[in-house]
Amino acid sequence: MYSELSMSIADAPSSVSAGDRQLQLRGALAELARRTHFPIVFGGFANGDHVVVSQLVGNRRDTLKGLAVHAGWGLGGRVLQEGRPRLTSNYGASRVITHDYDIPVLAEGISTLLAIPVIVGSSVRAVLYGGLRTSLSIGEVSIDPATRVARELAATLSRTAGPIPKAGDLAAESPTAEEIGSARLEELRSLFADVRGVVNRLTDPQLRAELEAIERRIGIVARGDDTRETDARGPQVALTSREVDVLSLVALGSSNAAVGRTLGVTEATVKSYMNAAMRKLGAATRYEAVAIARRLRLLP
Repeated sequence: MYSELSMSIADAPSSVSAGDRQLQLRGALAELARRTHFPIVFGGFANGDHVVVSQLVGNRRDTLKGLAVHAGWGLGGRVLQEGRPRLTSNYGASRVITHDYDIPVLAEGISTLLAIPVIVGSSVRAVLYGGLRTSLSIGEVSIDPATRVARELAATLSRTAGPIPKAGDLAAESPTAEEIGSARLEELRSLFADVRGVVNRLTDPQLRAELEAIERRIGIVARGDDTRETDARGPQVALTSREVDVLSLVALGSSNAAVGRTLGVTEATVKSYMNAAMRKLGAATRYEAVAIARRLRLLP
């Protein structure tokens, strides 16, 4: 049980490595899943004004791994800012949160999402999440077991992590390599979409070919090691240039209307391209289409 793991770690010397902290978090998430039966749980430690998701249990994809959730943004961002639990039973349509993280959350099929703060002293030190892939009302999900797990993790952290850093110290901490990598990846994805937008406005074939070569290089860099095997369906999926354009902008969180304005087409045309791409990829939602396209290396 997590409580046993907590005691064994708590009895260790007070100097705790980053690896030990991740083990503590992993143990808490395993216990969260056991007590609540959430099919997917995940979480991360606070670093200044954001939390980086570093541990996941029950995930089907890697879209949430390394996600930096900023204070006030999304469900977890509200929890980080307010220091109290939050739950939404319809994440994609919620009006009480921002939707900056719809792509990674909805790509996991999550509809109901619970976020619980781990508070040590007066500081939120971590955020734990539990997700369901079905919509349930608040009355059908008890947050009590999740709150107890968060309190147990808080007690463990207070015994093993030393003094609580001041807000100024936390803000001054250098970002981790994982956070830097995540930020750079999002920037590369944005550049990829920008370059595609320029390519489609060019009439000069030589300039178009040169920019397409740059576009391919951006995709390779964003994907990392390009020698890994792709999904077996990869060679069978052939998206048109416009379908890739639409997906690349949707991947950045753009609505159909915003995509239409960027590409100079109607919203109905965007929906048509999106539906065609979803059909080819075998995706049930636009968010799943983005996730599959990335796995097949059709998007960075």
